[in-house]
Amino acid sequence: MELLYFPSSPLPHSAQYRTLQLLYQAGVFVSRSSLRCLRLRRLWGLALAQVLLASFLLAAVAVNQLLPGLGVAAALAVGEGLLGGGAYGNGFANLAQEVPLPQQPLAVAVVTLLAEVAIAAAGGVALGAHAAFDHWIDPWTGH
Repeated sequence: MELLYFPSSPLPHSAQYRTLQLLYQAGVFVSRSSLRCLRLRRLWGLALAQVLLASFLLAAVAVNQLLPGLGVAAALAVGEGLLGGGAYGNGFANLAQEVPLPQQPLAVAVVTLLAEVAIAAAGGVALGAHAAFDHWIDPWTGH
């Protein structure tokens, strides 16, 4: 989201990035806090939707004028947070319900470790993508 920039917005680039990050985290908070309202068993749909949305946001950076404004990016950031938080929260809730009690501590440890490895890998990919886009376009001018 750091590469998204809307020159017509009254907010400077740093404030736009902070706003999108705040809205993403708000979406994560809401979806993780709403497990009593909405429980999902099959999480592949959330993962697929998150990959599609992330791909769209990446394309929006590549094609500078793909998003009409900061408001649309904000809605997409909330959606990305809802999807990611929903998959994470429902994944652990399903694990707690489906894994027998004696195996739960090991199962939670393994899933937590794998989640952290995946997050670190995604961070590495993001660093590489950011560097590639920095050479391709200047996010502050769009050229």
